[in-house]
Formats: sequence, C-alpha cells, structure tokens
Amino acid sequence: MALRWASTRCSSVARVLKMDDDIFVHVFQLSAILAKASLELSNRKVILCYVQKQMPISRSEGSKWKVTESEYPGSFFEDYCSGWAYLANMAAVRAMVTEAQYRPYFWVDDVHVTGTLARMGGVSLSRINHKYTTEADSLALWAKPGDPRDSGGFLDWGYAFGPTWGDVTLVARAHRKVLWCRKRACKCCFKAVNANADSASAPKNGSIGKAVVHSLSVF
Repeated sequence: MALRWASTRCSSVARVLKMDDDIFVHVFQLSAILAKASLELSNRKVILCYVQKQMPISRSEGSKWKVTESEYPGSFFEDYCSGWAYLANMAAVRAMVTEAQYRPYFWVDDVHVTGTLARMGGVSLSRINHKYTTEADSLALWAKPGDPRDSGGFLDWGYAFGPTWGDVTLVARAHRKVLWCRKRACKCCFKAVNANADSASAPKNGSIGKAVVHSLSVF
C-alpha cells in the first residue's frame, strides 16, 4: 500500500497527497487549501477530500463493481473519500496503516482505506467537495490552445482537482495557464457550466465530458 511506503520512507513529512495520475492538481489552489486547513491538519487525524456519502452498493450480476452481502453487508457504503485525490496528515496515514494490519482486506480500496480503516483508526473526513470538478471540459476550455486571454481571460480556474482522461497535453497546457495566471494575478474564478463536482450525475459519451467521482482505483 502506498500509504505504508509514505509512512516509512517519508515519515518526517507533515502531510501526504494521494492522487491518480490522470488528475490535474492546481498547485496554488492546493496551497490555499493547505493554508486554510493548517490548524485542522495539525490538531487531529484528518483527511481532506471529496467525501462520498450514502453511495449505494452494487449487487447487480455482471457489474464490474458487484459486491456480495458477505463482502460488505447493507445497502450503502460508509462515508469514504474519492480516490481521485485526497490530502491526509501523517497522523491519519499512520493510523490507517496500523489498522490495515488487523482488518481483513476489502477489494473496493477507497472504501476499505478511507472508509473502514479511517473510521477504525479515529480519522475524520473533512469535506472539500467544492474544490473538485467532474468536468474535463472545464479544464480543457480554460486551458485551450492559443492566446490564454481567449480562454477564460484573466480568470483563474476555480478548482484544485479535476480529470484529464490521461491527456498529457492538457495537463501541460493547464500547468502553463496556472503559471500565466499567477504572474498576472488572475481573479477567481473561471467555471464551465455545471462543472462543480456536487452537481455530478451520469457520465457523458466520448473521451471528454463528465466523470463519475467515485473512482475505485487500486493503490
């Protein structure tokens, strides 16, 4: 588990950011989150994340995410963090790693780690859902090729985390736009229509569109 590696190889760090490799992170938005949550991250075991609440458990035959009653009883998962990206202090990381030694493994790893292990380890989940977007279109429109003033003008992107669908060119453009905006003190915030993660629903067809935040990535 990556968190175990972090707790042993990077034990002196205060915080750990876990993220999928196809998620874009706006470093200055992340810095602002850290500054605002500094006291919270210092005083208790906590994860800052997109909190998934009352997510229904799939029992459907043929579903990639089918979970049996014996694996996880009930109709809903306990609250857990989206695996896209989350920020944990080292106290939370150590608590989850410790609990992992005593709890049977559950293959839906986001639920297992940030749900079960976090709860058993006394780790709190702090909701920053408004800092996520499920719309790859939001980032693509803001960081589209050409003159940066033509794509969002002097407005910064309004989120810290968003999907790129593995488009490394988009990632590079977005990082350049972040720096462009930083130098020009862009105001907040450029937002595409329906881009906030709280309004997420079904994914669109195609390579770019609305994603489903409850990704279940494997560490």
